Amino acid sequence: MPCNRVVITIAFFVLIITLTRFGGTFSGDLVSHAEAFEPAASTVPTPLQLNNYFYQYQGQQTDLKIEDIIRQYQPMDWPLEEGNKSHFEHSDAPIWLKVNLADFKIQQGAWFFEIAYPLLDYIDFYYVEGKELKNVYYSGTQRPHKQRPIEHNYFAFPFNVEAVDGATVYLKINTITSFTLPIKLWRPSLFYSEQRSLMLFHGLCLGSMLIMGLYNLMLYFGTRERVYIFYTGYVFCVLLFLACENGFLYEYFWSTSRTFNSSVIPILMSASVLFACLFCSEFLELQTKSPKLSKIIYGVAAYALTPLVFLLFVDLDVVAGISNMVIFVACIIGTVIVGVRALDKDLMARLFLFCWSFILVALPFIALNQIGFIGNNFYTENALQLSCLLESVLLSFALSQKIKLDRREKHTAIRRNQDLEKSNDELVQLSNLDGLTGIYNRRSFDAHSVLSFRLARHQQNSIATLLIDIDHFKQINDFYGHQMGDACLCKIADVLRTCLSREYDVLARYGGEEFVVLLPNVDIHGAKHVAEKMRNAVESTEIKFGTEAVHLTISIGVSVVTPETGYSIPNALKWADQKLYAAKNGGRNRVKWAA
Repeated sequence: MPCNRVVITIAFFVLIITLTRFGGTFSGDLVSHAEAFEPAASTVPTPLQLNNYFYQYQGQQTDLKIEDIIRQYQPMDWPLEEGNKSHFEHSDAPIWLKVNLADFKIQQGAWFFEIAYPLLDYIDFYYVEGKELKNVYYSGTQRPHKQRPIEHNYFAFPFNVEAVDGATVYLKINTITSFTLPIKLWRPSLFYSEQRSLMLFHGLCLGSMLIMGLYNLMLYFGTRERVYIFYTGYVFCVLLFLACENGFLYEYFWSTSRTFNSSVIPILMSASVLFACLFCSEFLELQTKSPKLSKIIYGVAAYALTPLVFLLFVDLDVVAGISNMVIFVACIIGTVIVGVRALDKDLMARLFLFCWSFILVALPFIALNQIGFIGNNFYTENALQLSCLLESVLLSFALSQKIKLDRREKHTAIRRNQDLEKSNDELVQLSNLDGLTGIYNRRSFDAHSVLSFRLARHQQNSIATLLIDIDHFKQINDFYGHQMGDACLCKIADVLRTCLSREYDVLARYGGEEFVVLLPNVDIHGAKHVAEKMRNAVESTEIKFGTEAVHLTISIGVSVVTPETGYSIPNALKWADQKLYAAKNGGRNRVKWAA
């Protein structure tokens, strides 16, 4: 379809722009930093994971400064964090961390210290050799983005190691929510190479989700099906949430609006749950198939808005906890509802559950990674993004299958209704026709006569009525049998039909061997002409049945109603019947008329 081709073309260019924006800008910055900080030959094959090799200050002093730490505090004040700890709860006091780089036997030269978590309000980086402070950087989302030493969606701090012994990094972190702290130590060239691939991955994921959203948005504008707009809203909210979680929105769109950046995540989480519930209800047609489950899913959608209310009155850390609880409750209730429909052999529910399972599988891995049971790697760090991408693509496919099935059912229903209407028309037609001759029966004639006389009265036109009787028909039945009589009736009906040339002329079987004809807008001369034509046609027709052949004649009584005589169906039939008997008594095979 032309519309689909336009949307796909637009989406392709959006994907290219996304890849160029995320990949090209970042890679250009990294090239300059790599050249500035590292000699060409200085490389390390993999980054150093530092999550389980840092010390956290456990003292009571809250107003520490880096100078106090360097000069006064002893190692006993910095216990080593056991296990792969990377998750920290909110604290009103700043959190101080220390990493002894000498423990890793690093080489001299340029290094990048990366914190792959973009949502830290304030982070101070200090690099110390012995008692000498070498590098200081102040960064975080509550500080200008241009203040960062490296333009990056995460936090990366460059420093140069001159003396390995005594090389130490101190971090001072202050943020209003709980946070994770995946820390890596890179050589600049490796950092550049790996991050370029990672930016390409982010561009593909976010660009693909953007394509899915735009495509279904265009489908909504074309079809006005609500399921498309709910899907689009869900995909866009998840897309913005992922872009915010990875620091892209802050880096490219609102780096100057630092307060908004702190509150946008719970807003996007609530909106994602809201649209997910609406999409689930519409996709599974819960309002028609299961009204009780529909009320429950709408209740979850209303519950998803509670973090937005709390956002106005309580601290962001509390709102973040409420948002996480909303996600948890929505996942459980949504899974149960979809599971109930799937057990009812609902094909769409099974497809939805399959798509939803990718996120259900990813969430435990993310939780286990944050509490230290699973180490950091590409899959654990990007589990949510990968699962959301797979879910959005598969949901789009499932949605297309649903629409295809719905259209097929609609076409089947339309075809069934058409067949039913056709059958009803045939039944109505059969009920209006004489079963033997195939012409109108007495009931149909009565209906047509009412309409014809009403129209004649309205137009002030004359209308003729012809009563026809087969002469000596009883003798045919007595001598040849009723089968021969039926054959004569059918043949005469066919002959009489051929004598009528207008669509609105009516020929009907009036009873037994009698026929009746209505001729609207015909005067007495026209009526006599048609009657004589019929009489001559029947007289000249040989009727054969088996080895037998007979010739029959008819007698016809004609009456013509005019504005002067008054329009009355009973009078017209009465006068025509009187003239028919006059024809019979006058010797048969003749036409008599009254006007």
